Amino acid sequence: MTTPVRPLARLAVLAGLIMALAAGLGLGGAAPAQAQEEDGAVERLTACMANEQRGDLLILIDTSASLQSSDADAARVQAGRLLLTSLASFAERAGVDLTVNLAGFANRYESPSGDWVQLNPSSQDQVLNRIDEYASRDTGRGTDYWLGLEGARRDLAARKQNRPTNCQSIVFFSDGALDIDKAPDEDSNPIDRPYDPENPLNNDADRQRARDRAAESMCRPGGLADQIRLSPAVILAVGLTSAEAGADNFALMQGVATGQGPNGPCGEVQEPSPGEFTLASDIDSLLWAFNDYAPGGSEGGQQTGDVCEGTVCPEGAHSFVLDASVSGVSILAQADIPADVYLVSPSGLETKLDKGQLGEPNDLDIDGVAVNYTWHTDKTVAINADQNGADSWTGQWQVVFVAPDAPADAESRTSLHVYADIFPRWPDDNRPVIRAEENAELEFTLTNSAGTEIDPTELLGQATLDVSIYGPDGVEQELATGLDKNEMSQPVLLESDDLAPGAYTLQLNLSITTAGTTNQAGEQIPGTELAPQRVDIPFSVQPPLGFPNVTTGQVNFGSVEGPVDLSAVLPVEGPGCVWLGAEPPMRVRAAPEEVTDLRLESPNNSAETCLKIEEGQTAELPLRLVSEQAGNGGVNGDFTVTVAPLEDLSRAHTVTVDYTADLYQPLNQVNFVVALIVALILGPGIPIGLLYLTKFATAKIPDNPLLVTRFLVQVEHGQTLRDGAEVGIREGDFTQMVPITSGGARKLSFGDIDLLAKTGGSPFGMGWVEAVSGSAVGVSSEYPTPHGKEQHARLPLAVHNTWALLRQPGMPADQAMAVVLVAGNSTPEQREELFNDLATKAPNAISNLAGIAPGPSSGGGQDQPFGGPGGSGGPGGGPAPFSDDPFGGGGGGGFSVGPPQQQGPPQQGPPPQQGQPPQQQTGSSGGPFGGSGSPFG
Repeated sequence: MTTPVRPLARLAVLAGLIMALAAGLGLGGAAPAQAQEEDGAVERLTACMANEQRGDLLILIDTSASLQSSDADAARVQAGRLLLTSLASFAERAGVDLTVNLAGFANRYESPSGDWVQLNPSSQDQVLNRIDEYASRDTGRGTDYWLGLEGARRDLAARKQNRPTNCQSIVFFSDGALDIDKAPDEDSNPIDRPYDPENPLNNDADRQRARDRAAESMCRPGGLADQIRLSPAVILAVGLTSAEAGADNFALMQGVATGQGPNGPCGEVQEPSPGEFTLASDIDSLLWAFNDYAPGGSEGGQQTGDVCEGTVCPEGAHSFVLDASVSGVSILAQADIPADVYLVSPSGLETKLDKGQLGEPNDLDIDGVAVNYTWHTDKTVAINADQNGADSWTGQWQVVFVAPDAPADAESRTSLHVYADIFPRWPDDNRPVIRAEENAELEFTLTNSAGTEIDPTELLGQATLDVSIYGPDGVEQELATGLDKNEMSQPVLLESDDLAPGAYTLQLNLSITTAGTTNQAGEQIPGTELAPQRVDIPFSVQPPLGFPNVTTGQVNFGSVEGPVDLSAVLPVEGPGCVWLGAEPPMRVRAAPEEVTDLRLESPNNSAETCLKIEEGQTAELPLRLVSEQAGNGGVNGDFTVTVAPLEDLSRAHTVTVDYTADLYQPLNQVNFVVALIVALILGPGIPIGLLYLTKFATAKIPDNPLLVTRFLVQVEHGQTLRDGAEVGIREGDFTQMVPITSGGARKLSFGDIDLLAKTGGSPFGMGWVEAVSGSAVGVSSEYPTPHGKEQHARLPLAVHNTWALLRQPGMPADQAMAVVLVAGNSTPEQREELFNDLATKAPNAISNLAGIAPGPSSGGGQDQPFGGPGGSGGPGGGPAPFSDDPFGGGGGGGFSVGPPQQQGPPQQGPPPQQGQPPQQQTGSSGGPFGGSGSPFG
């Protein structure tokens, strides 16, 4: 069950969130008189984006049936459009590469139906069309936070493999408490609930047990909440409710987001602040409450005043001062009665902001300044202004509320966010190697969002810089405070005698006060103090000179299905010797509950077996993450390696490195078999043969223009090379067009490579494509492990904008053939990102391929759409459906590894769910009905 909420409340929540996230995009922050002492989640996200200039935002939307009454007008979609449009504009102005996607959840996680989109004004229509689809997505039964958040975590984790430094967040909306119920189609489309896998959900007691176990699984130490926090990702949660319902329904949601709820703590990771939670009820109060998400927006950036009666009056004026260092300003203005708002420019010009239609944006030109405003209610208006180089920008501005018969006790208030396009930087080309026991001088600069350096002495107002560092224990060490405009360009001394080797964060806080001015009456007006512009910069403290240098702070082991056996490497620069730390060398901070025996192994595990590296050389410490157990969820923790100089191994130091991995537990195939038998006996209402024909008819490669390029890649010292140089697009790439017949194709060929469309042995689900080239084994950008017993590279039917790596028997262990497939209308940016993805993933992929023998039936052969090359049994070449081994023994198939992904709307049944590979990820054999590893295709 879910709690109703008035439709406009959703608009209020998202409109407020716009201001919060906009301030978090590195545009200079809000306008308090002082910095907030608390290290809030939004502040941390802001600081990360200010440094990395890259981020991923996943909007997770409740699609339960209660929305039909709580949001019958789909205000959530209207508000979402507003959010995305505003973020597109902010991201462009800030120069932040912000990618966005949308997913839903009810009793399943509904995977995004499209690719991640870099949000900017030119791409926003593509995202807006996608959110429009959520207007009709309101038929789900249940509100399963666990499946929704776990699916979001997996999608972000997959994103992190390509963009490891991205700042990530989940905007999580729900209109009800945790509610777990059986789906109407669950007999034929089972839902895997790892927190209570054997629960039939047949009665209230079953459902209550599922809720209890899901809540426990989220909030236990190392559970789902901790896994998200350690990934790391910030959760911005919004409980959409009515004023009468109160917060009780959202106690768990609040705990998952913030770490603390009405019922106590949730999760073990409480610092830094994990996330934010806001309860949405009244539209006006919610717009205001959401300004607390914006850094500094709840203190000095707020003003209160009167509501003027009839005309503009000084008592109702909310004043602020701008100068040329300020690029834009956002204002949330509100009164406790319906009123008009006037914006008064420095010249004294009073401009009324006509209300027009609520929710519709309006544009004005005030003395050359571009102003955009939107009335959300008759009491609340959001105003945005851009400098546009106008001379009239500098000076005192005022926002004034006016009502014809304003009572004496009527109040107005504003929350101001001023964006200074000025950022403190620690330039990459000016960073010394920081070593333990050696002092270092750090030099900083100021730049704008385009990277152009700014002379601090030329700022019109006042500016100060604070510098501090945070170690692995989170303890702050101040290096400098209150550096003025003349001092902040001078070196700052870092005394590293007491710093142990490991990962640290340098924090820069730039405080700016705009220049004062004189108003129309000749009075001196002080400048407006902006919120500190915070930038968090990760760096490493290395061991003393002569010790090896660990060049990364985190190892990503990737993903595995079933028992854990994952390999990775830790790059190390010489000279020196390095080995895995003493027993136990690792700490597990978060993991699936079923996995309790994780081990980290390396052949270089002692001083006697250490990995020796000479001066000027780079080597890789091999690592293996192992467990005989299987589970669903993320693994996060850290491990220690020992480093020492070659000439004296007794002078050892330890270095701590974070690690992460993703685990998938195989589905219970017995349950799948039973489900299919039930479907066959009871009848799905559609002849099975017709379902087979429908699936076969749709299993085609789309006829969009397709370009291909192929080249040999080699991995050296963890880097992917093409002809000895970095992997990148070259002249002559993508000159080969692959002909595709109108209506799509089941087979495409270029050179010795065939792309074959497959359907599997089940009438349900979607088809896929296999890349076949002789006896080559392979992987792809979408499926990180070889597919089926033939070990082919598997691709979605829409092969456009994907890549595959193919390795023939006898090739050197560090080489593979790269095949890159792009759409004819793909942009240069999309192609570059595809190459970057290939370069990032290839080292681990090629290493895994080198240990895989080609399958027994490799070699192209006939195009058999219902599986791999035909066998003696069912339609996919596996055992016959009712042979002595109905579960495909010896087939070697099963389920492929990788995050659940949906390549398009499903042909049958619900969207893919988390916790199991989606229908198109099943193996080509080994399932009870032939070519599919699952009876559902």
